[in-house]
Amino acid sequence: MVAVLDAEYTQPLRIILIAFAAYFLLLLTLAVAYTWRSLSRRYGEISSLVDALPENSTSYGSYEEVLSKVRSSLADFQVQQDDVRQRTVTATLRNILFGRYVDSALDEKLLAQAQLQSLCGKYYVVAFSLSNIEELLPGRRRKGDVSAMINVMIHSSLEGLSGQELLFTSCTDHSNILVVFGTDREEDFRENVQRVCTEVNELLRENYSINTQVVVSSLCPGPSALPDAYQEVLQLHSFLNSIDSKAQVVFQEDLDTNQAMLLDGTFLRKEHILINTLLTEKFDLVPGMVNAILAEHVVPLRSNYVTASQRLVSIANVLSEGVLSANLPPEEAEHAATLLHNANSVSQLNEAVAEIFGQIAKQHASNERSEDNLLLHACNYIENNLYDMNLNVAAICEDSNISFQYLTRLFRKKYNRTIAEYISFRRIAKAKELLKNTNMTVAAIAQSVGYSSVDTLTRNFRKLEGLTPTEYRKP
Repeated sequence: MVAVLDAEYTQPLRIILIAFAAYFLLLLTLAVAYTWRSLSRRYGEISSLVDALPENSTSYGSYEEVLSKVRSSLADFQVQQDDVRQRTVTATLRNILFGRYVDSALDEKLLAQAQLQSLCGKYYVVAFSLSNIEELLPGRRRKGDVSAMINVMIHSSLEGLSGQELLFTSCTDHSNILVVFGTDREEDFRENVQRVCTEVNELLRENYSINTQVVVSSLCPGPSALPDAYQEVLQLHSFLNSIDSKAQVVFQEDLDTNQAMLLDGTFLRKEHILINTLLTEKFDLVPGMVNAILAEHVVPLRSNYVTASQRLVSIANVLSEGVLSANLPPEEAEHAATLLHNANSVSQLNEAVAEIFGQIAKQHASNERSEDNLLLHACNYIENNLYDMNLNVAAICEDSNISFQYLTRLFRKKYNRTIAEYISFRRIAKAKELLKNTNMTVAAIAQSVGYSSVDTLTRNFRKLEGLTPTEYRKP
């Protein structure tokens, strides 16, 4: 009975175990089928990729060659990343210097992008201006490319010279390489900046034949003052060009901006003499006078850039007015005035004055010769027709083939008289000669010099000589 109970008790358990085994086998079968299907699909993809590869496996080269290509690609990638980082630094620093950020936007993140340390309390903005950049442009190389190349040279030189006491970052701006120096302590800051700038300048000149002039702003109290400092170095560089300064390193702090010298009496007197020279049309004297004024009253003002710049502008304005009144064709006069206004230095102004006023002097001399010929012809016509009572200005102009306005201007310029006044003057002169040297009656003399009556002769004679013809004839 026990055996029967035992068999009856284990039967359901056996069925359950068999069911579990069957279920497990089913899952295993499904898993194997899924895996096989996936592997088949992957195998198909890999096979298609392999079929697409070149048949000649040796085209890939050896292991060393492949490794070398990988290393070269990684190096190129690193160079590209460095270039991107440098471009970011340059763009951010340029935007800061150009004042494109408001003060609130100059946070630590933005300063870090420009490689400016927020911990720095003082800054100097420095411009390395390339004086011979045109000589550094072989072929069709752009000015910006040369500036970027020299920026790398300056940056490398600064890294080797600045040391830990100076932090710096740089960017380019047209023909200038801009460097911002920063420090967390003001002690010896200026001396260190001057030392580094001088040494970099000498390195560029001796090793690369690159001539630079370094201009340094006033000391900046913080990042928000950098745009003002940038404008300061631009103005300082423009001033140094205007006086043809050959100084290598110039600090804004060394220059005096006092304007008291602008009203210097000696300069004003010389300028007034220049104005009179232009008014009297003595154009051949102008270049020498301008050169002397610039040499005496502009060039020596190396420590007063405001006065020097204003004097340069003042002289250019006087000369421009002289050109416009020199009876040149309008287009030529405008072009000459523009050249004078655009002259940004003593040498440029001297060159422009020598060219412009040298040409005006030649043209004026040629015009004077031509004018003298016209006047001589008109005067001869008057002399030959003094007896003609119908002699008038219209007849003279027609005979000389010249306009009334132009001939009148020539007579005023040469004789300070109108044409009618000149005719009257010559008739009275002829009458005086006849009164002294002949026994002709006053009436006959009046008729011989073109007057219709004695009264007309007497009236004009008294007007010019203060006497009547009869009184003049008396011994």
